[in-house]
Amino acid sequence: GKQDPLSAAMYKALTSLSLRVFWPPISLPERTRENNHDWEQKYLTAASNVAVAVVLVSRASFTGRFYDVTKYVWSSKPDDLLVEWDLIIELFDRGRIKVVIPCL
Repeated sequence: GKQDPLSAAMYKALTSLSLRVFWPPISLPERTRENNHDWEQKYLTAASNVAVAVVLVSRASFTGRFYDVTKYVWSSKPDDLLVEWDLIIELFDRGRIKVVIPCL
């Protein structure tokens, strides 16, 4: 999959400190139609077991994806990135994730 250079640099920096880092492009196999359900289950399991979530928010997060978030309307198909952010907030609200660090 496509890897954002900032995400890659952050992954490298955090793992160089011997921290366990969950980053889907490295931590999970490439998502395909055949393994979609298994991939989602692994993602949800990993996301629900993190203590700290670092959320990278960039202009590309909104316009550089398959769906242009700036053109969303109520009937738009949900984008995985927005669903991931919603999941992180939900897990934080429930006390499963202890800290959320948004990086702009």
